[in-house]
Amino acid sequence: MGIVKRGRKTTLRIGRKAAILGLPMIALALGVLWLPWLPDQLDMHWGADGRVTLRAPTAVALLIVPAIGALLGFGLLALGHRWRSRFEGNSFQLFERSLVGLQCALLIVHLAVLALNAGFAIQPEMIGSLVAAIAFFGAGLLMRDADRNPLLGVRTRHTLADATVWEATDRRVSLWLRLAACVCLLGVIRPDWALYVILGSALLIAVDAHFYAARLYRERHPDDG
Repeated sequence: MGIVKRGRKTTLRIGRKAAILGLPMIALALGVLWLPWLPDQLDMHWGADGRVTLRAPTAVALLIVPAIGALLGFGLLALGHRWRSRFEGNSFQLFERSLVGLQCALLIVHLAVLALNAGFAIQPEMIGSLVAAIAFFGAGLLMRDADRNPLLGVRTRHTLADATVWEATDRRVSLWLRLAACVCLLGVIRPDWALYVILGSALLIAVDAHFYAARLYRERHPDDG
């Protein structure tokens, strides 16, 4: 039984690494398949008013997201292994899962941009809202169970000084992130609200986390000036 369990863990670990490094290649392959429906120039970035601010030749544009994914995946995975001793408990597994989630989000962005340029009725704000919802929800799930680590979690003076404050703050932020993910979906229905919903949610969560961690730390360490 123990051998089977270890084998399953090994398989999952290899699968996560394969996804982290392989999803950018899938994004590139899917981009090539879209070529017959794409114009010579692709819209790649939009301003807050919805106007296109960046265009790129299709051959170059198809490489941008896969290249970003490959660099981020390889770089963060290498950094995580370098700092492996600083991860406690299950936090390194959750870190790898977060990288898989990042690559999935990049793949969704890539496909949405291709669909928009191919003429589908998609607005940039809808893409941003969907990606933000996925990112918030994924981060919330990961932070709910993560042990202390150097990369994932709320990092303030108070959370770093007290493990209990770290855990309590992460659990609180985990809940807020999952609720914010639901709120961000409003931007898919009402694209004109998207920017305010995303930035407002992120700002409120950050402010709440800071003051909650500080208050909890003072309650636990009333003599610490």
